[in-house]
Amino acid sequence: MQLHHFLPLAAMGVLALTTTAESTPLSTRSESIKITTWSGNNCEGSSANPAIEGSGKSCFMSLPGASFDVDTADSKCKITTWSGDNCEGSSAKFAGDVQGCIGIPFGSVSIDC
Repeated sequence: MQLHHFLPLAAMGVLALTTTAESTPLSTRSESIKITTWSGNNCEGSSANPAIEGSGKSCFMSLPGASFDVDTADSKCKITTWSGDNCEGSSAKFAGDVQGCIGIPFGSVSIDC
């Protein structure tokens, strides 16, 4: 008799766990990132604000290229600095949620979310 009462309660607990979990469909998920690039080595001087929202990859050229910091970010996004002005050449990769001023000279920046 006790086992009979225990099984429905266990089943209700499983039902509660499965009905309260919500997920966002892949098609509606959105990542975003906004960085500031600077002409000075310590995030000072002239600046630009490349940003991307949604998924995809973008190359940003003709930016001040001595340092950058992340204004808003999603950890799923990645930042790559490039030696060339068209997202080619040597590169350095950073997580999208990197913190602080990153002093690294670059010719262009790509953002991939």
